[in-house]
Amino acid sequence: MKTRKRINWIIGLIILAMINIGIVFSFNGFVEAKNACVTNNGTITEQDIGLLGFNWSISCES
Repeated sequence: MKTRKRINWIIGLIILAMINIGIVFSFNGFVEAKNACVTNNGTITEQDIGLLGFNWSISCES
């Protein structure tokens, strides 16, 4: 029975790590999009980032 608990803990930790990696990559994409707008002499008119950074949008005007 202890082996089963350990396996469940390991699976839970792996899933948690994958979610955290997804959040980091999504937020990194958001920051890169903002920087690309500013680099191209644009103005950010609207930015929205959702819960945990999975949903985000940026409006950029040149």
